Amino acid sequence: MYDTEKVVIWKVVVRSFGLGIVLAICSNCLLLGYDIKLSLYGISLVIFHLLEFLITAICNSSQLEDDSFILHDYQLLLVNVVSALEYVVYKYFGFESNWRQLFAGSVLVIVGQVCRSMAMITAGESFNHYIQRSKNETHVLVTDGIYSVSRHPSYFGFFWWFIGLRIFLGSWITLGFGGYQIWNFFNQRIKFEEGLLMKFFSDYGDYRKKVSIGIPFIYPEEIEEDEEDEKEEETNKDK
Repeated sequence: MYDTEKVVIWKVVVRSFGLGIVLAICSNCLLLGYDIKLSLYGISLVIFHLLEFLITAICNSSQLEDDSFILHDYQLLLVNVVSALEYVVYKYFGFESNWRQLFAGSVLVIVGQVCRSMAMITAGESFNHYIQRSKNETHVLVTDGIYSVSRHPSYFGFFWWFIGLRIFLGSWITLGFGGYQIWNFFNQRIKFEEGLLMKFFSDYGDYRKKVSIGIPFIYPEEIEEDEEDEKEEETNKDK
């Protein structure tokens, strides 16, 4: 059961209604053949935010909030708007995407969304939009299903979904700047979170040796090993 203090019904209604309007507009534009790429882009964004709330409500209702849509992430919203504007500018000057770009972007978006949603469903009550700094009774180490492929499948999915949308739309400037920002965000978040997971679960060390993350150039285990080696060297010097 969700916490009534964290879920303000009118806010849920307003956000759902707003997303519904955007979905209806984009769907109509798609059916009428008006800018198919931009229409699909808008539909993908709406589906992402709706699924964030819906899956949380079904699989982890105790952690449900009125903004489990994660629409409060204004930086993400800004990047999404800028991506659309960048696409419009390119289109105005006659720059068109080729089929390889559209195909690659579409695949990444679909794979990213599926991985993100499956991670939330598989983790169930162990999934949370916020990093848990203390272990609660429902927090268990999930290693099966999609977690047997990536130890952070929700981050993996979010990252590649984000990258895929920029490639699909052809927003190359936003891809470069926004791609680095989201990579850096997950890089720092994963390093911090893995430190907590090592404390919460005694078998997490063995698990992460077997399963990678799937986001390029993020290797928190190697950094920790280097830090441990440095500490040992300092200890030996003291001796």
